[in-house]
Amino acid sequence: MRSTIARLGLGLAAAATAIVSVATAASAAPADPAPLVGPPCEVGNLCVWDGPGYTGNRVDYRVCDIYDVRAEPAALSRVASFVNNQTGDQVATFSGPGPDGAVVPQYSSTAVDARPDTTDRTTWVVQPC
Repeated sequence: MRSTIARLGLGLAAAATAIVSVATAASAAPADPAPLVGPPCEVGNLCVWDGPGYTGNRVDYRVCDIYDVRAEPAALSRVASFVNNQTGDQVATFSGPGPDGAVVPQYSSTAVDARPDTTDRTTWVVQPC
């Protein structure tokens, strides 16, 4: 009986230490913003993949401009997933063909954000900011 109580006490002490460690790590401010989910994407970048789940070819956008992801040098087939790891709550806009075929805005993303599957739309144009 005494052995069981001792093991229980050690287990509780280890659990309390783990909780304190997690709380301390959670309260410390990170040096750089990191994506909420998804794979690594350098701070300041909008990283896009042409496959869902961050698969396929990848292109990172850092400069504020309008990009057709199908054009060289990116040559992606579409935007199927992305990580918006820009700073300062930067808003990225994603566009593609509307009902009449004209390119129209489809959705936006405020940094920091990540979406593993955007294949419900055919997105060809990215404006990081």
